[in-house]
This record gives sequence, C-alpha cells and structure tokens, in this order.
Amino acid sequence: MRTHLPLYLAALAAAAVASCKKEPPPPPPLDVQVMTVEQSNVPLYAEYTGQTRGSVELEVRARVEGILQKQHYKDGSEVKKGELLFTIDPANYQAKLTQAQSQMAEAQATLTRATNDVNRFRPLAEKKAIPQQTLDNALSAEEAAQAGVAAAKANVDQTRLDLSYTRISAEASGLAGKAEVLPGNFVGRGEPTLLTRISQLDPIRVRFSVPEQEMIRIQRELGVMTQEQRKARFSGAFEMELADGSRYPQKGDLVFGDRQVDPNTGTLLVEVEFPNPGRTMRPGQFARVRFLKGALDSAIVVPQRAVRELQGTFRVAVVDDSNRVFFRQVESPSAFGSVRVITTGLKSGERIIVEGLQRVRDSVVVNPKPWTPPPDSAAARPDTAKAPAAAPATN
Repeated sequence: MRTHLPLYLAALAAAAVASCKKEPPPPPPLDVQVMTVEQSNVPLYAEYTGQTRGSVELEVRARVEGILQKQHYKDGSEVKKGELLFTIDPANYQAKLTQAQSQMAEAQATLTRATNDVNRFRPLAEKKAIPQQTLDNALSAEEAAQAGVAAAKANVDQTRLDLSYTRISAEASGLAGKAEVLPGNFVGRGEPTLLTRISQLDPIRVRFSVPEQEMIRIQRELGVMTQEQRKARFSGAFEMELADGSRYPQKGDLVFGDRQVDPNTGTLLVEVEFPNPGRTMRPGQFARVRFLKGALDSAIVVPQRAVRELQGTFRVAVVDDSNRVFFRQVESPSAFGSVRVITTGLKSGERIIVEGLQRVRDSVVVNPKPWTPPPDSAAARPDTAKAPAAAPATN
C-alpha cells in the first residue's frame, strides 16, 4: 500500500491542476449581411435572347463581271444612298455599247429602205403595174426590219444597263462594312460577287424566337383588345439588356411576327425595333429582350445570391429574432437580371441572408449587419417594386 501511495498522490495533483485550466471561449458569431423583405406587386417579364441587326441590311454585289477597278469608300464608314462605292473596269462594256449602237443604226437604215420600198410599190401595185407579190415581199421585209430595229434597241438597252452596273452605288444610307474583294480582282463570274454589306443602325432591331405556348397566351390577350389597345400594348413595351448586364436606355416597339411557327423548334420569329441615335449598337450583338406580360400580387423580390437552388428547389436562410439561422424552402416562378421573385415561403418583415450564405448552416447564431444593394442592382430599382397599372395579372 505504501508503494502505490506516491503514485496516487501524483495523479490527484495532476487532476487538480487540469481542473484549474479554463475552457477556451467559443468562436464569435459569423458576420453576415441581411435584408428585410417586403411584399409588393411585382411586374412579371418574359425574357428572350436575341441578336441585333440593322433596320436595313443590304448586300452589295457585282452584277456584271470584270476587273474591280476602284473602291471609293472607306471601310466602316457611313455612306449615303446613291453614293458611289465601287467601279468595275467599264472599257469592255463601253465597246459593247458602241457596237450595239452601230448595229441599231444598221437596223434602222434597213427599216428605212424597207419602208421606202413599200411606199413606192403600193401605188404601183394598186395600178397593176407590178405584181402583188412584189408588194407583199416589201411588206414582209418591212416587218422583218421593224423586228430587227426592236432587237437592236433591246441590245443597246441591255449593254447600256450592263455599263451602268460597272458603277456600283449604295442602295440605302447606312454603315458600310469592310470590302470583301480588293481592287484588281476579277468579280461577277458565275454569280454576283459579294463586295460589302450596308447596315442601317438607327433604328436597330433585335430578332428572337418566342415559344409557341407564350405566343398562344399573347394571342388570347390580344383577342379581347381593340386595334388601338393592341398598338398601345406593344408600343415601347420591350426593354433590352446588353451582354455586360447593363440596361439599354431606349424602349422598343414590335415590328413583326413571322407568318408561321417553325415546326422544327416550335417557336415564332419576332423582331423588335429600338432607337439607336448614338449608333452604339451594332449588328450581330447578343441581347436579352424583356417584355412585360403581367404582375404578381403580394410577391417578394430578393437578390439571386440570397437563394440556394438545388434540383429545381429554392431555399433561403432566414434569421430569427435571436439571430439564429433557419433554412426555408420557397417558391420562385421567375427571375430577371440579378433578382429572383419569391411568391410563397417568406413573409414581409423577415430577414434573410444575402452575403455570407455559403458559410452558415442551419441553427447557427450569426452577427447580422444590414446589406446595401449596389447602385446598379435590379433589386434596388423602383420598377421591380411597383406593379404596372395596365398589366393583366398572369402566371
């Protein structure tokens, strides 16, 4: 017993020392940024991805063959209707025109001789001084000469037209692209050679496809409208978002919808026109077009970053009065820009996490701080918090 007493006392001493050490303090709550949600009437948009094109798109082609002699405009410059763009060497066509005019003069001389013969033979035939056959032959020769003159005139007109095609002018005003063929090259053989393109930039148009289901919904809406109401419905009803996420300042009008639905894609081709006074938009740009199709009552708009999406379900992190986090599933039928519409699952006055969502888990306590939306955030725009006065409520 005495042998084990020192060991026992040493163990008691070690336990006493360990019990005197303090437990480390718990980590501080995570800093997160939260926003207080509010219910309101939210405009509901249909969005389509399209591509810009000029309101006038022209292909300038060589209509006759020959050596391209000169380019008269500068690549990428504005040109006016009727402005000379290219010249094809006209020497060959000038020679053909001279030859055709000579042939026409010969045909005219032949017709004159034939007409003189008829005028001379007719009174003689009436007096039986010459056979009737002689007059008939003269009349036939006159008709043939008249046909020869007509053919010669047509040849002159054609060669003159071909000569005019050696001077290629702009058929419309607009921005001319780069020349596809340089001077010195032979053009026009076999088929009209593309020389350049001209695009009219103001206004600019956006072409996109509308799903058949959406088209049917719009047709039903239009069916109960007068012609004036239909015009007002699509006047300035389109907005455009550019590739960098910025909103185009001008509103767009509907230009046309194609005559039929594409059976391969089940979509209808639509074109919308936007003013482009500064010519900042160019053909070929990708753009997202928004069309106001209605409004959602008592909905909530939150930033996209405040929503977790997994296999078609959406969740947000709600912070209660004790600053504890609880993930909650919500319903979100649509999104536009950097915001998402929440229809059910949140109540007005509740707080949700916007920044720091990836670092929290269910039931943890956080240190909430107010979230300030950036100036260009769609969540901060006034038009996302107000319902359009005349828009029908649709889903």
